[in-house]
Amino acid sequence: MPPVRRFLRQLIYGRPRPPSHRIDRILAIRRNGIGDMVCALPVLRGLKKAYPRASLTVLASRENAEIARCCEAVDRVLVYPLGGGLPLRGRTWQSWRTAKALRRMKFDIVVGISGSFSRLLAVMVYGTGAGKRVGTIPPELASDPFYYTHFRIRPPGSRLHQIETGLEILQALGIQGDPDAIGFRPPDADLTAMDEWLRSKFAGGSGHEPIVWLHISNNRPESRWDPKRFKKLAERLLSETNANLVIARAGRDRKAPVLPFRKILGDRATWFENPSLLQFAAALSRAKVVVCGDGGVMHLGAAVGSRVVALFSGTEPEIWRPRGREHVVLKRGETANQISVDEVYQAVARQLRSKARS
Repeated sequence: MPPVRRFLRQLIYGRPRPPSHRIDRILAIRRNGIGDMVCALPVLRGLKKAYPRASLTVLASRENAEIARCCEAVDRVLVYPLGGGLPLRGRTWQSWRTAKALRRMKFDIVVGISGSFSRLLAVMVYGTGAGKRVGTIPPELASDPFYYTHFRIRPPGSRLHQIETGLEILQALGIQGDPDAIGFRPPDADLTAMDEWLRSKFAGGSGHEPIVWLHISNNRPESRWDPKRFKKLAERLLSETNANLVIARAGRDRKAPVLPFRKILGDRATWFENPSLLQFAAALSRAKVVVCGDGGVMHLGAAVGSRVVALFSGTEPEIWRPRGREHVVLKRGETANQISVDEVYQAVARQLRSKARS
């Protein structure tokens, strides 16, 4: 880093504190979406296992904060952005304001969790003033990392899975995490509420029919499987299997239409819009199979113990596939709509025949 820029960074954010021999306060930063936080759960659990007496705080986004709050390793969750003052909305201003607020909390270790180098994240980690700052850097910063005291070099085009990239960051601290530690259990109250809801919707059956969850929403247009295809899949599942169906969309998603499914809703098929992330996760955990595009629901389904049939678009499965050998990834091109209804049906049918969660 040029000396002038280094001086300005130190002037704006202050110099970091010396490393502490006693670790009392740890901060992990993982913003963005639901899937990002699910993939970060092994990092959070690894930190707590390594420093069981330290308080672990997570800085999250509004979208994924509830996932962190339900993790037993986490003591406190903060939601980005922090700090008061002028109501400016720029990312640089918000990160500076947040870093200043975090600096006052005097964390001993701050870990920036990201699959690739993010300058905004790096600046925020540096701005906390922690004596130990951990993250990912590109090769060109290896000789002068500045932002981080402990780091892993992430070359462009790396094919490492998102969970593994987080655990690789931990290795910079000498910590070995468990990539399978992604389990997520919603609160008991939400599980009870959703169990009652499901019983009311499928009261006509024996109570032993498996549930297939068809999630028709996705934030990325290329990952959104056509509702007409979902309808054909639903009709075939109702005709050829004994499964009950939950057809779901995100509560704010008005692009995923209800109308195509109204004729098939009834004793074995119901509509669901998540009233809250935790109730959504609770209901999702009761499904034997979850069919969805690549994204947060895919990771959440794997975390709550369901078998996932993930419909990938241009996103790379090697990096983002759901964790676990029991899941099925389908990819035929740059859009999910290149995957046929029959291909998805066959994948779901195989999952239904499996012995787990009948």
